Amino acid sequence: MAPETELSGPDFLNILTVRTRLHGDRAVLSPRGEIDCVSVRLLDQALAGLPSMTSSVTLDIAEVTFMDSAGLHFVERLHAFGHRRRILARTRNWGSQPSRLREAARHR
Repeated sequence: MAPETELSGPDFLNILTVRTRLHGDRAVLSPRGEIDCVSVRLLDQALAGLPSMTSSVTLDIAEVTFMDSAGLHFVERLHAFGHRRRILARTRNWGSQPSRLREAARHR
C-alpha cells in the first residue's frame, strides 16, 4: 500500500472520501464528508486494505460533517478489527454532530 491513498464513491454518491495515511506501521483513516449507510462501505474498504504489518489504526473524524448509526457501527467494527489483530484501534477529533450522536447512543 502506498503511504497515502484516497477512496471516493461514484460521482452520484460522492458524499465521502477516505484518505489513508501510513506512518511506518501506523495507519490513520481520515474520512471527509458524510458517513451514512451508503458511504460507510468506503471506510470498510479502507480498513480491509490496511497492510498486515499495521500496528495501530486511528480514525480521525475531524472532517466528518454528518454521521448516522452506520458510522457508529463502523467504530464498533474498527475496535473489533483492533481486537482481532491485537493492535491499538482508536478514534479522535469527534466534531459536534458525530459527538451528539455518540452521546445519544450512550444514553439509550
